[in-house]
Amino acid sequence: MNFIPTEETFIISDTHFGHDKIFKKEPSRLGVHTNHKKAFKHLCEQWNNTIAPYDNVLHLGDVMGKDGLAYIKNLSGKKYMILGNHDIKNNNKKLLQKNNFSIIKGIQLSSLSNAQEILLSIKPLLKGLNTYQTKLLSIIIADINGLRVLFSHYPLFDRYPKDKHILPLKKLFEYLFEITGCQLNIHGHTHSFDTKDKRCINASLDVTGYKPIKLGALLQTRYTYLR
Repeated sequence: MNFIPTEETFIISDTHFGHDKIFKKEPSRLGVHTNHKKAFKHLCEQWNNTIAPYDNVLHLGDVMGKDGLAYIKNLSGKKYMILGNHDIKNNNKKLLQKNNFSIIKGIQLSSLSNAQEILLSIKPLLKGLNTYQTKLLSIIIADINGLRVLFSHYPLFDRYPKDKHILPLKKLFEYLFEITGCQLNIHGHTHSFDTKDKRCINASLDVTGYKPIKLGALLQTRYTYLR
């Protein structure tokens, strides 16, 4: 699946629909609700009040937990996604595909004229990935309003101890960031926490107003703030 995001593309990450443990990590997601199901339903309503059926949405991973099917069934928009660590668990990947999430597989460099040359050059690095890391090989590099952006689930340029098992994958993404001349990494995974590297912009639900946000607006607010 090839998808080239634009300023008009809506973006979001780490919705974790049906994953009750998310409220322990991010209690503010409950809002005024004391019931997890009501909180998830409210987040779905926020999504559908923002997204029209014809809108493109890029989700940067961790869409749902094991009980998330009921919540993703009726999400509006044309939905594209980069795989997160929760999306390859509990048969989630198949369920997402059945419910109109188009999955970005591998390294998408559609807007780069030398894409084939780059992909050939990194073959040795791809061979160094294990099976789990290969399942999470899902990124986009695209030009947005004069900026070259790498979209990923995991943030680049940090070394969070719990992410040691995907370190070769992150090193591959960081190498691609450098050789393609990227200026920004838009990512998820960190929820309400921003990394210290100013090249990284967090697009998790917790920092987008608990709903998808247009990519142009995200860059205008978060990129300006980080600079």
